[in-house]
Amino acid sequence: MGLKILLRREIAKAIRKSILSGQFQPGERIPLDHFAKKLHVSPTPVQDAFLILEQEGLVVIKPHSGVYVRTFTKEELVDILLVEGMCMSLAASMAARRATQSQLAAIEKWHNEFVNDPSPDYRRFRNYDLKFHSMIATSSRSQTLIDILTRQFSQITLSRYYTSTSPNRMPHSIMEHGRILECLKNKDPEGAEKAVRYHLDSAVNDLLASPE
Repeated sequence: MGLKILLRREIAKAIRKSILSGQFQPGERIPLDHFAKKLHVSPTPVQDAFLILEQEGLVVIKPHSGVYVRTFTKEELVDILLVEGMCMSLAASMAARRATQSQLAAIEKWHNEFVNDPSPDYRRFRNYDLKFHSMIATSSRSQTLIDILTRQFSQITLSRYYTSTSPNRMPHSIMEHGRILECLKNKDPEGAEKAVRYHLDSAVNDLLASPE
């Protein structure tokens, strides 16, 4: 692999991390000069990195205007949630069969730490929710599912900027995660699958009930 390709991928990785960590919000312009200076590179490889991120569906390049973090319509968000729901319900079913005790203990610990947080905010909730789902996917021990969800991770992460702030989403999600966790601990594949499907359907309903 050429040095130029490696460079643009490393730059794309840095920009991606900045977006997914919340440094740049959906719809916000990403300054090219900021990353050129920060990473000590010329503008050209940064522009090439933006093309990679555009292909991932993470940014939108507007000629004569700049590069912006992608935004989503409600219809697009519903599609993302439905696809995620199909993958995650299967992952939960597999995790109920395959997860080790240490993996289940880690998921429960992560869940309980957020439940007992005295002052949760939307950013912490977003991070908690994403990691909870990621831990279940990993516990499925299905590399195929993990690869599919990894490819969609950027869009799934961006979707949480919208769904996490839907009315009642935080309490609904915490309760639904608790049900999923119980099914996993009880080694109940069918129950885990149904619990995840209910969870993502609930997220869709809360999103559609939120104001524009």
